[in-house]
Amino acid sequence: MNRVFDPIDIVFIVLISLYLIVLITIGLILWYQKEQRDKLKLEKMVTDREKEITKEITQKVTDEVTQKVTDEVTVAIALKMIKDGLPKQQVINYLQITEEEYETLKRKVFDK
Repeated sequence: MNRVFDPIDIVFIVLISLYLIVLITIGLILWYQKEQRDKLKLEKMVTDREKEITKEITQKVTDEVTQKVTDEVTVAIALKMIKDGLPKQQVINYLQITEEEYETLKRKVFDK
C-alpha cells in the first residue's frame, strides 16, 4: 500500500506547511510585542510608585525636622522668657504650652 504523492499534492503540503509557519511566526511576534508593552507599563508603574514613596518619605522627614526645630526654638524662647522674669501666664499664652510644661522649663532655668 504505498501511495505515491502527486507533485501537486506535495506543493499543496509545502504551501500549507509554510502558511502554518508564517501564522506561528506572526503569533510569536504579536505575543512578544504584547510582552514588551506590558513590561514597559510595569516599569512605568514601578517608577511612578518609587517617585510617590520618595515624595512621601521626603515630606515625612521634612515635617519631622520642622517639628523638631520648632520645638527646640519654642524651648529656647521659653527659657529666655522665664530667665527674663516674664509672668507665668504670659509665657504660657505666648508659647501655647501647658502649666506642667512651664514648670518643667522653669526647673531647667533655675537648675543651671
